[in-house]
Amino acid sequence: MVAIPLGAWVVTSLPGPLLLIGVGSITAASVAWVAHGNPLSFLHRRGGPLLSGFTSGFFHTTAGTGSPPLAVYALNTNCKQRTFVPTVRLVGLATNVLSLAAKATPQLSGPLLLSCVSAMAIGIAGGQVLSRWLPEEQARRWVITLAMIGSVTLAMIGSVIVAGEGVTALW
Repeated sequence: MVAIPLGAWVVTSLPGPLLLIGVGSITAASVAWVAHGNPLSFLHRRGGPLLSGFTSGFFHTTAGTGSPPLAVYALNTNCKQRTFVPTVRLVGLATNVLSLAAKATPQLSGPLLLSCVSAMAIGIAGGQVLSRWLPEEQARRWVITLAMIGSVTLAMIGSVIVAGEGVTALW
């Protein structure tokens, strides 16, 4: 949870597009590396879970994507879905609450807030249903795919902002 205040400080210090490009690129590269069977041996050591949690909290606070570092950890250590999913839910909830506390509370309309909560509830319920019949290997492929899509999307959003505003978007 130390990473969250650090991430909140970085958000106020660096340009948003640069953060999106950087975080998206780093997570995409690490997901691709592990997905191709290349282990990150340091994640198997004692500090591996701490490093993954720190990176997840930092990336979530700076760019809104804390799941890819956790997915990389789970894939690298062969964490089973039945353990991974509840852990990510708990970590995600804590990270979201602490991230909101560390940064200014967003101004959300009632309908937007209701949509967000509904989407989250539908996702959790859908995940519960899928987990009953989705084989472990197929679930692992979905984790890789979703982590990669999220990572690449972040980098693309940052790049589009820079392209639209020019280099001044970075200053």
